[in-house]
Amino acid sequence: MDTDSLYNKLNENAIKMRTLSISTLCLILLISTGCASRKFIISSYPEGAYIVGCGETTKEHPIDETVIFVGKSDPYHFIAMKRGYYPDTLTVFKDSPPELHFDLRPVEGIPPLLRKPIELKLENANLLPVQVDIVLHKGVGAMNKYEESEELSRKARAELNQRLQTSQTDTTISVIELAEESEWQKASAELEDYLQSLSSELLAYYPEVPTVAGILDKYGELFSPVLEQLKQSSEEELLVYGWCRSVKPTAGRIAGNMGLVVASAAVSGYETATYGYPVSYSDPGAFALDNSTLFVAYVFDPDSGEVLEIRQFVVPYDITKEERLLEFSRSIIQFPLAEISQLP
Repeated sequence: MDTDSLYNKLNENAIKMRTLSISTLCLILLISTGCASRKFIISSYPEGAYIVGCGETTKEHPIDETVIFVGKSDPYHFIAMKRGYYPDTLTVFKDSPPELHFDLRPVEGIPPLLRKPIELKLENANLLPVQVDIVLHKGVGAMNKYEESEELSRKARAELNQRLQTSQTDTTISVIELAEESEWQKASAELEDYLQSLSSELLAYYPEVPTVAGILDKYGELFSPVLEQLKQSSEEELLVYGWCRSVKPTAGRIAGNMGLVVASAAVSGYETATYGYPVSYSDPGAFALDNSTLFVAYVFDPDSGEVLEIRQFVVPYDITKEERLLEFSRSIIQFPLAEISQLP
């Protein structure tokens, strides 16, 4: 199966799993369309394959997975992935046999996953300059429009990285300063494109090792001094590429939403007085002010370039104001200690 087809099926499964997790919808479908649930028992050779569509591995025992089918011809795709083996897909239907087995074919020249995990700590985390994208949230109510601000992004990026440089101590992560800004922006763009194509849950199961070695080699003059310095350390050093996106609602959106809330209350009061109850549908979620900032840390081995881990955390504010940016920098400088969840 080619890569595009694989990821199309991954996305199809993800959408289906999110949709079918809503119990109320399932109940309606069961009653109105006759959808049915089926249990499948899934195994693989070799053991330890990750089954996309279940979120589990076959390492210790076969997987029991229940699938809800909307109709008889509704397909569901299970995909098995393991390092050193080609991915395989089995498509099931409502009347398919309950036992599924994957017999994976090895990829020549790709060894199985034998790497010893390296623990990310304050002492061995080395943060490259953080990429910052400031996104303006425009529109009123549910009429959303998101627009990246290059001016605010440049300003926040410069200020955040300066804060990180001045905040590092012996009790924080190390922050790397690169001399060639223009070369770094080119390398950063390539790192961002590649790293954001990866899924944290699949890092250990991709057929080939996910690695940024090619990018490190391409920009050797930029990275060589850093890599040489890390080799002198007694620690098992790790490099971290940090990316953050901060969403800021515009003044017009805030004012417009306030007006909608007031208008909604007035209409509701009029309808209650006229009809005895409000007849307008109100969606409070449409008026939420969604200013927040996501930070994603991509951790990789500086020697091999292998991507080892993806971490993230979210804070409930944007970083366009100085005091918030300072608060955010204090979180990043200590991020290996933070409560961080993996990317989906």
